[in-house]
Amino acid sequence: MVVQNQDRIIPILALRIESLEDARMTSLPDDELVGRLRTELAQVDASLDEAREAGMITVEKYLERRIVELQAYIAEGEETTGDPIQQ
Repeated sequence: MVVQNQDRIIPILALRIESLEDARMTSLPDDELVGRLRTELAQVDASLDEAREAGMITVEKYLERRIVELQAYIAEGEETTGDPIQQ
């Protein structure tokens, strides 16, 4: 299913990532931003599982890198809010 829809899935993921990066530059409160980043992390993690099941190695590597980036953004945001990372 994922392989058949990969032409739709990849652009959707790219848009989600872009919107998150844009949101990071806005004046959202830090706790709200961290919440959004956590939500995105959960979505990317679920997408990674689907990519692995479908054998989509290129997508898998991209999503793994994105997870690391999101975790770093969350950690940075938590320094400001004082909340611990919740994964």
